[in-house]
Amino acid sequence: MPATGPMTKNKIIHAFQQEITSNGYWRYRQYALVSLRKILTLPYDDYTTTMLLNLIISEKSWLKASAINMLGNTKNETYVDIYQKGALMITAIG
Repeated sequence: MPATGPMTKNKIIHAFQQEITSNGYWRYRQYALVSLRKILTLPYDDYTTTMLLNLIISEKSWLKASAINMLGNTKNETYVDIYQKGALMITAIG
């Protein structure tokens, strides 16, 4: 089976990003976010980073936790406060 070409990969990434930022059912959006994380390489582009930050601000629970986790993959020190709040959130949940 041939590898996915760059154009096809970009279309898949764009489709995931559209689903993630939609008003669709949260589990579909969660699945799209997890799938996106599997195919993106670091460093993330500005659009992806902004999308993650917007999810962290506007979402709750699983989707927010996944966005924090994905942003944490960048190991960008700019977002240390977000990582710490995420760790506290996980600790509080148990």
